[in-house]
Amino acid sequence: RELVATERSYIQSLEVMLKVYMPSLSQFANDPKSGLVKEEWKRLFATAELICALNKDLLGDLEQRMADWHDG
Repeated sequence: RELVATERSYIQSLEVMLKVYMPSLSQFANDPKSGLVKEEWKRLFATAELICALNKDLLGDLEQRMADWHDG
């Protein structure tokens, strides 16, 4: 159960990063005075959506395993 709870929490954190920080930093990266280069922003978030999707799949698998384990 702890692993499932931790995975849920991690996904929630990733979603906050994608929905809140990523758009804000994108606007910040477009400002030449910010010091954040667009390429750096891209490197920071290049795989964030993929990581979130993979972890959602993992969570689904973990939840299914837990359900099967309790049923069996």
